[in-house]
Amino acid sequence: MESSDPTSLSTSHSPSFIVLLICWLALVLLSVATVTLGDSGSSHLLAGGILLVALAKAWIIIDGFMELRRTRGFWRPLLLAWPLVMAAVIGFGLLSRT
Repeated sequence: MESSDPTSLSTSHSPSFIVLLICWLALVLLSVATVTLGDSGSSHLLAGGILLVALAKAWIIIDGFMELRRTRGFWRPLLLAWPLVMAAVIGFGLLSRT
């Protein structure tokens, strides 16, 4: 018999510990990559690399932690589109400054 306690851990709807650990490790590594790229200098190529790393982090958060990779409907595309729009606006702003 399943517990009706909302604080109990249920394995039927929650991601496995291994999946969350892999997501967390990927986010840590991507954060280190962001800092490394930021400390490497200042160029449009490095800024583009930082934006790509930020997009990868957003994808991991949306699909991994928020568990939207198997959902239907508009939430996943909407949440994945937002970082793309932000990266495009920032990238356009950086390119227009030259």
